[in-house]
Amino acid sequence: DQLSKIKGDRRKSKFEEATSIVEQLADLKKELRMPVVLLAQINRRAEDRDNKKPTLADLKNTGQIEEDADIVLIGHRPYEYTKLEEHKHQATWEIAKNRGGPCRNVDMMWYPKITTFSDAGEI
Repeated sequence: DQLSKIKGDRRKSKFEEATSIVEQLADLKKELRMPVVLLAQINRRAEDRDNKKPTLADLKNTGQIEEDADIVLIGHRPYEYTKLEEHKHQATWEIAKNRGGPCRNVDMMWYPKITTFSDAGEI
């Protein structure tokens, strides 16, 4: 699910609540020996930089995702910031953390009318 939609202890700060949820999901993953997929929003700090491409530090509400996750993928679509026609279908999925392998960027093509990504090399 999306991290911000999971209910935690509302008496805690957003940071503490999100950190606790991520820690509990990491424990559940180990206990059940199965993958957990967690979606998280990016905070708005990236929009204030010249380079708008989000990083691990831009994950919203907690650094615990970076610490506990085995793999972190971060999506980026330059068109959202440039509005240049040449960027309209460009997208990148960055493997920003990969405990079992290398980190790298995967260039993709984005087709909003059919909400589909495809490998940029296939076009």
